[in-house]
Amino acid sequence: MVMKKSSIVLLLAMIYIFCYATPSFAREKVGVLDFGGKTPTEFRLSAGNKLFSILLDLGYFDLIAREEMARVLAEENFLASQSVEETIETGRMLAANLLFTGSIEQLSSHWDSKVQRYRGEAGITVKIIQVQTGRVLHLLVRTGYGSSENREKSLHLALENCFAGDFMVKLKEIFALNGTITKVDGDIICFFNGKDLGIKKGQRFRVLRTEFEEFEELKIRTAFQREIGLVEVIAVGDNLSKAKLIWNSLPILLEDTVEEVTHPEKKLLSFEVGASNKYTTEALKKETSVNVNHRYPLALNLKFGRELPFKHSGFLHLGVVGVPTVKVFNLGVEGCFERPLSKGFFYFTLSGETGLALAFQELSNQTASCLGYYLKVGGGGKMYFNREQGPRINLRIFGQYGPKLTPPWKDNEGKTVTPSIQRLDFTGFGLEVGFSIPF
Repeated sequence: MVMKKSSIVLLLAMIYIFCYATPSFAREKVGVLDFGGKTPTEFRLSAGNKLFSILLDLGYFDLIAREEMARVLAEENFLASQSVEETIETGRMLAANLLFTGSIEQLSSHWDSKVQRYRGEAGITVKIIQVQTGRVLHLLVRTGYGSSENREKSLHLALENCFAGDFMVKLKEIFALNGTITKVDGDIICFFNGKDLGIKKGQRFRVLRTEFEEFEELKIRTAFQREIGLVEVIAVGDNLSKAKLIWNSLPILLEDTVEEVTHPEKKLLSFEVGASNKYTTEALKKETSVNVNHRYPLALNLKFGRELPFKHSGFLHLGVVGVPTVKVFNLGVEGCFERPLSKGFFYFTLSGETGLALAFQELSNQTASCLGYYLKVGGGGKMYFNREQGPRINLRIFGQYGPKLTPPWKDNEGKTVTPSIQRLDFTGFGLEVGFSIPF
């Protein structure tokens, strides 16, 4: 009986240590070697420094200082063109876990007489080598372009451009952060890893559950990871992080793991149809102004923007309003914030929009135009299908001021003209329905 009690106490103690202790996780030690290639030394040094800066910003590694690298490599007569085996031996000498080494495969420029600038082009190859095994884990090939009135600057810009764009995203995918969930308290979870591995507040992680499946015919048992939730980091300790659930399809358990979402933002293309309660025109009839209220003008909108799913989005907005005899085009910017009503599926939205409106009227032998502005605020709902991966449907009620399109109207030559409709006012309220596609 005493043995059983002792075993239970020991088991509980082990569970406590696993779940609540804060062990220290060592980050991988990484060295960045100078680039090789048949290019001047300044460009090869510049490429190595740029790669070092990117890895430093990434925050995932313990980087060996460039000065220390230079000192040790000088002592060993290191050459950037040495073999992979010699490079690995250099990594062992530096006590590095990983080595980043690269070469500049192309660096050239030519004079473009049309724009009176030099156009530079560069090509690089970056290898990620695991020192212990000697394996080349990843090979990154990138091309960059740059232009300048100065030839040397165009070459530097082209070389820097090789590291722009999706280079950082690719590194994040390769070295995606992960951890084990240690505590679940309602919508708040804690998991191992924190500042020690470069985790920052606001980062998102997908929650994964390992499930096993038996294949009797093949006599094998295989593990699969199933995504069951999404969390956002709200606090970061030295080696523990606290995150809030954005959505979950199953209850989160202690044995579940998390994996970093390397590019959480989505690009969106959205189509909307809207109708407001009225618009007012002031027309000239026999030299007398007549005000007329019209019902339900329709608007078609095309929007392109970026979204952090379940939180906020921003759009560039292009719209056209269907009004007889007058064509009205809107160009504006829109911001939208979301609050959950049903997590991962349905959200309350609050949006604001402002922009310019340009109206055209056809005269007998020319076109008259007028410029105005508008403000719009709205609230409604947003429905996600297949969560962040699928399309969205938006519904909102809005109120707007303007656009108020008033004289002067100008013709093609910039002269003031007097068209039949002098004023338009779209101030009112209405309803919009939209369909968005992420890509």
